[in-house]
Amino acid sequence: SAVRQWNPGNDPINWLLRINWESVWS
Repeated sequence: SAVRQWNPGNDPINWLLRINWESVWS
């Protein structure tokens, strides 16, 4: 998962958007 490889500490908002994106395309 891209989310697990990406550091959410840099941008929590972007992290949440990535989770939502993966949920849509999973």
